[in-house]
Amino acid sequence: MNESSQKRQIQRFLRGHDKRDIDAFCIYQWIERCHIQEWWRMAIELSPHITPGALQTDYQKRLDFILRDCRNKEDEQRRDRWDQQESSLNARYPIRKIIRGPGSPSGSNPFGTLQFDNDAKQTLREIYSVLYYMQKNNDFVDAVRRTKDNFNITYQAVDDKCARRFAGTVDVFQRWYVTGEVLQKLRNHFHLSHHDYEIFKEMLTRKLSR
Repeated sequence: MNESSQKRQIQRFLRGHDKRDIDAFCIYQWIERCHIQEWWRMAIELSPHITPGALQTDYQKRLDFILRDCRNKEDEQRRDRWDQQESSLNARYPIRKIIRGPGSPSGSNPFGTLQFDNDAKQTLREIYSVLYYMQKNNDFVDAVRRTKDNFNITYQAVDDKCARRFAGTVDVFQRWYVTGEVLQKLRNHFHLSHHDYEIFKEMLTRKLSR
């Protein structure tokens, strides 16, 4: 199948128009094709369609490598676009620099060193912190307060990561947590690698001491 036909086939699948039974290995091969053709975004969008454990270990490792590279390349392209836009804006408008205060003291934040593959590392760390404390007491407000103290940021900044940048609203975030949907929603929304998915899964499925 030539490049154009393959691309159209993948696009049909992503739009939900391909009614065939597509298995995990076929999607893996599509992701490899997207990587070769530099269709970074399509590769990332395909990744949630492979469920954890569906591939053999060697293929899963290769998949994680490919997706990390696709995310990095997609991020580079995004940064290039932003740099071009920023340069254009800076030529017309003055820049106001914001000086931030010092961050949390070294060693005081138990989640500040969590290593995620995803480009949205800081967002995922803060969401992880909120979910961790919710696992302890099921109180979203208290979880956000503890998280803001850990990261030395505002309550609104943490609330924004959980709501606007992920679930849409706080109510939806809490409902996903209560119904147990939050893990899969995180995977789909952020296109989590197997490594990142397992970090959240390990915390959300174990019993934390209260």
